Parts: sequence; C-alpha cells; structure tokens
Amino acid sequence: MSERDERSPFATIPERYEGAASELGRRLRFPVDSKAALAEQLGGTQASLTVGEETAAVSSWLMFMPAHCFPLASPDNFYEKIGELAAQRNPAPRSQVDPRRLRTVVEHFFAEQPAAEALAEAVSSVVGTTVEPARIHEALDRIVSDERAGRAIADALARSYQAAAAPPDAAAGA
Repeated sequence: MSERDERSPFATIPERYEGAASELGRRLRFPVDSKAALAEQLGGTQASLTVGEETAAVSSWLMFMPAHCFPLASPDNFYEKIGELAAQRNPAPRSQVDPRRLRTVVEHFFAEQPAAEALAEAVSSVVGTTVEPARIHEALDRIVSDERAGRAIADALARSYQAAAAPPDAAAGA
C-alpha cells in the first residue's frame, strides 16, 4: 500500500475506492441535497453502480449513506463524507484491538438487563436448563480475563465486524 499525502481529498478513503470516488466526484452535479437526488443522478435506485471491484444496485450503496451526510456541497465535501463513512465501517486493524476492552464490553452488556436476560434465555434453551445471567457474566468475565482467550476473541470480533461492514456484493444488489 502506498503512502498518501494526508492533505489529499482522498486521504481518508480506502485506496480500492479512490478511483470510483474520484469518478463520482467529477460526474455528480453539486450540491446534492438528498439520497433521492443522488440516486437520480446515478441513474435511479435500480441502476448498477461499480465501486472498486464491487457492483451493486444504487439502492444497496445508498443504504450506507445516512441522511446526516446530506447535503453534499462539493466534490471535496463528498470525499470527506465518504472517508468518514469508510472510517466508521472499517474498524481498527486487528493488531490494534485491545482484548482488555472486552471486560468493559462484558460489564456494559450485563448492565443492560434486557440484553443479559435475553442472552441467559438463549443459552438456557441451548443447554436445556436454566442459566442465570450472573453465571454467564461470571463465565464471560473469566474467559475475557484470560490473555490468550481475550486476544482470540478480540481478533474474531474484529474479523466478524470487518466482514459485516464490507460493502454489498453484486448478489446483494440483485
């Protein structure tokens, strides 16, 4: 991966999407006031749009652009907002995921009573006996406190999040 100038309008956009962002920045008429206006400029919600090597319906790509991204005032504003969205959708590299934060995640999760009860209910249905939220909390706390297990879980969560955050593929747009 090449080093890029931090002042570049593409500095925050993943390199594999730079070309598509640049083309769209030249192609669009600014300002773009809404998703509907953007979809119209891109040929309608059912039109195909290729970003990087991935092709999907415009509607599939627009799912990733919340309403607060609009209006798009200029090409540079478009690049900035696309970069912000990319940063939100692509977590820190695995090497930067701190397994010690998992304890905090577990604590916050179990502070949410309905979530803890729902998890206990799901685990109980799988194991065939009632399991109290406190027992699950205790078990998860022990697991994430173990350095090796914590690292494995942090890495698996990072991979899962990255896979879930990946742009839609052609099948999703069909």
